[in-house]
Amino acid sequence: MIKFLQFFRINNAKKFQIISIKIKNLAEKITSILNVVEEQITLIQRKKSVISGWKFLK
Repeated sequence: MIKFLQFFRINNAKKFQIISIKIKNLAEKITSILNVVEEQITLIQRKKSVISGWKFLK
């Protein structure tokens, strides 16, 4: 019974470690996606300001 509990603990620790790594990888992917979205928003804002600048010049 004790050996089974030790195996159970080790097995759970390994699963927890795998889940932790997967969560870390997902967090990195989400961060990179958000960085791209932020860059796109910045580009759109720049285009808007350039376009509105043209409207005022005319």
